[in-house]
Amino acid sequence: MTSPRDTQKHAHRWALHYQAGLSVPPFAAATWLRPVGISRAADPAASGPGFFPLAGGALAFHQLDVVMAGGAASGPQPYFEVWRCSVAELLAACSSRADRATAEAWLDRVTRPRPPFAGLSMSGLSMTGLSMTGLSMTGLSSSGLSSSGLSLSGLEMGKALARPHIMGILNVTPDSFSDGGQNYATETALAHARQMAAEGAAILDIGGESTRPGADPVSRDEELARIRPVIRELAAEGLLVSADTRHSAVMEAAHQAGARIINDVGGFRDAGAADLMARQFSAQPENAFAIAMHMQGEPGTMQKDPHYRFAPLDVYEWLAERIAVLEAAGLPRSHIAVDPGFGFGKTVADNLALISWAGLLHGLGVPVLIGASRKSSIGMLDGGAAADQRLGGSLALACRAAGQGAQMIRVHDVPETRQALTVWQAG
Repeated sequence: MTSPRDTQKHAHRWALHYQAGLSVPPFAAATWLRPVGISRAADPAASGPGFFPLAGGALAFHQLDVVMAGGAASGPQPYFEVWRCSVAELLAACSSRADRATAEAWLDRVTRPRPPFAGLSMSGLSMTGLSMTGLSMTGLSSSGLSSSGLSLSGLEMGKALARPHIMGILNVTPDSFSDGGQNYATETALAHARQMAAEGAAILDIGGESTRPGADPVSRDEELARIRPVIRELAAEGLLVSADTRHSAVMEAAHQAGARIINDVGGFRDAGAADLMARQFSAQPENAFAIAMHMQGEPGTMQKDPHYRFAPLDVYEWLAERIAVLEAAGLPRSHIAVDPGFGFGKTVADNLALISWAGLLHGLGVPVLIGASRKSSIGMLDGGAAADQRLGGSLALACRAAGQGAQMIRVHDVPETRQALTVWQAG
């Protein structure tokens, strides 16, 4: 895999070359696996051989894209080779037992139901509902390489997470890109938060620092003064609260005020952030959940010149490292979720690729959050529509994220998103 030690910038965008096969066996070079051919698991066709549950939820996939670095990185046109195949074909193409074990480990991570996150079901299936022995040589035998050992009809799909949980955005700031100033007063913020909860928000994400492109940072004391009274009151009312902060000192105070989730747009890079989450887990495991988001650069500079080889792959690698850092500090993977950071150091093309390839992130084995609500890319695609005129685009992106198996959607417009996802679910 590529090194994600820092958010990488690349002089050349790499092309994707879809082809009938790979030039070398899978895993002979850096390899990524993307579930495709995704459909609803309740569809009768999806209960047959060759379909696999996506993160143990209400979707299933029957193909995957095997992606490998192809042309030389220093060449004039570096590229990724992409081979679309079935799981059985991937396993048959592995050239060694070790490579086959790598493929099976990926299949385990992608299919296994996620445990509850901060008390919310992430898949609706118990961990015993999907026996991983069904993914052993019995279910994927070297002779037949069938998936008959993994029958989706036996997964009680009626219990699966039918649609993503909604995270309602509450910016207690004077300068956020979309709603800055609207909820700056504590009482106004509390009223709006209660309204979002009544309208269907399962999580209330409270932020006190604008992270819009070009935003100036605020002091830790000012950020805390904005969010602490709101978090304390909402948590006391029994609502599930997330603190949207990238600063360790604010994280600690937010935990003390009652936030059960820390949603960090910086991916827990601040000094002591990972260790703080681990300490909180040790003291109160039921109140220590982390969402690590990808951002290239910092809010003040992130949109100046973002560069990637191919954003979904580079973001995947970066998030994999952040998960590893949190785990090494002592926070278990069951308490971690990821967000690819739509709009944070990305071009419009990067953002659209992240949505289309969001299924790739299930290979990390954790829940996926997508936050594309009212982002500037929507306006750029629609003749410069202002932030408060981007509802249609926000709903379209929410439904696309749901179709890729995202377990959580972060939005400004809660009732409209709930309705859109309800209709998507019924379709």
